[in-house]
Amino acid sequence: MPIESRSRTLAWLLMALSMVLYMLLSAQALLVLGIPYDAPYGPPFAKFHPATYLLFLAWMVALSSQGNPIQVLLAQFQQHRLLATFFICVVTVFAWVVFRHGTPGAAFIVEALWTPAVAAFTLYLLDTRQQRRVFQLIMGLLFINSIVALIEALTPARLTPLHVGSTDVVEEAFFRSSAFLGHPLHNAMITVALMSSVALLPWPKMIRLAMATAMALSLLAFGGRASLVLSVVFYGAYGASVVFANIVRGRYSYVQLTGGSLAGVLAATLVGGLAAATGLGA
Repeated sequence: MPIESRSRTLAWLLMALSMVLYMLLSAQALLVLGIPYDAPYGPPFAKFHPATYLLFLAWMVALSSQGNPIQVLLAQFQQHRLLATFFICVVTVFAWVVFRHGTPGAAFIVEALWTPAVAAFTLYLLDTRQQRRVFQLIMGLLFINSIVALIEALTPARLTPLHVGSTDVVEEAFFRSSAFLGHPLHNAMITVALMSSVALLPWPKMIRLAMATAMALSLLAFGGRASLVLSVVFYGAYGASVVFANIVRGRYSYVQLTGGSLAGVLAATLVGGLAAATGLGA
C-alpha cells in the first residue's frame, strides 16, 4: 500500500475514533474518570476533550497524506473559502480572548467553534467511501445512544451520574435520561438534528424505521419538549407535503393509500400506547 494511502487510512481511523469518543464520553463521564473537563478546576490541557486531540491529529495526518501540508492547507482555504473564513474568524476570536482575558474559558472556543471546521477540513481530505463510513458510524452510535436512553427511562437509572458544577449530582423531580451524551437536553438537541439523516443511510428499510422510532421515543426519555415539538412540526409538515405531492401526481394506488393510512394510524397508536404504558415523557 502506498504511503499516501496508508496515511489517509490512518487519518480516517483517527477521525472515526475521535467521533466515537465524542459520542461516548460526555463531560459527566469524563468527570467520573477523573478528568475535570468542564469542572471549575484542573489543568488547562484537561479542558480539551480527548477526542479533540485525536481530531486535530487526524487533520494533520490527512494534510500530510496529500503532500506538502502547508500547500495542502492553503489549497483547502482557497477551495473552501467560506469554511476558511469561518475558521480564521474563530482563531482570531480565540487569540483576542486569550490576549484580553487570559486562558480561563478560552478552551470553550476551541471545543465549540474550532472543532466543526477542523472536522469538515479533515472530511474533505478523505475519500467518499471513508466519509460515508464516518457518517454511518455517527448514526449507529446515535441509535445506540437512543436505546440506552430508553433503557435508562424504563429502569429508571442513569449509566453515568448527571453532575452540575463540579461534583454535585443532579436530583430531578422527573427522571430524564442522559445516556452517553450527558445532559438530557444536549441529547435531545443532537438527536432531533440528526434524526432525519436516517433516510440517507444505505441500510434496510426496517432497520432505518427502527432507528427513527427509537430516536423519536428517546426524545420523550430526554424530556426535550422543544425538540419533540419541533420534530413533530417540521418533520411532520415535510412528510405530509411529500405525501400530498405524490397523491396529486397519482403515484399511489388505492391499496397503497388505504394500507398506508391504516399503518400510520396503527403505528401512532402503538407508539402512543407504549409511551403511556411506560411513562415516557411524564
